[in-house]
Amino acid sequence: MILALARADPKKNITTLVKAFGECRPLRDLSNLTLIMGNRDDIDEMSSTNASVLLSILKLIDRYDLYGHVAYPKHHKQSDVPDIYRLAAKTKVLLSVNSNLKWERRGKATYTQEDIDVVRNEWAKFMVKTYIEDRSDPSTDEEEYSSTGVDESA
Repeated sequence: MILALARADPKKNITTLVKAFGECRPLRDLSNLTLIMGNRDDIDEMSSTNASVLLSILKLIDRYDLYGHVAYPKHHKQSDVPDIYRLAAKTKVLLSVNSNLKWERRGKATYTQEDIDVVRNEWAKFMVKTYIEDRSDPSTDEEEYSSTGVDESA
C-alpha cells in the first residue's frame, strides 16, 4: 500500500502522486494507493480549492482506470490516525506521504512541470527497481544453493 494522509490542498500535491501511480503499471501491480484527504460530506460544500483538488484526483482515477486500486474514504476521526499508521505498518507500506512532507524551496525559485516530471519519473524508476526488479533478480535468490547447501554457481 502507498498511503497519503493529507488534506485535499494544492500544496500537498496529491494529484502528482495519483498521476505517478497511474502512469507506473508495475507499481499498480505491486500495491494500492490509499488517500486519506480529510473529511467531507458533499463535494459541493467543500471550499472551492479543496473541491478542485478532489475533482482533479477523481478525474485522474478515471483517466488511468484506477478503480479498485485507489481508496479515498470520506470520513475519519483524528483518533483514527494512529490506527491508520499501525495498519499501514502491518501491511508493508511502500511509501507513506503525510502532511509534513515539504519541498525545499531555495530563494524565489519555483518548480516547473518539467522539474516535477523528472522527480516523478525518478521516483517511479526507483520503486520499480527496488520492489520489482530486485525481487526477480536470480542473483539475489537463495535458490543458487543446492539441497546440500553448496554454492553451485562458484
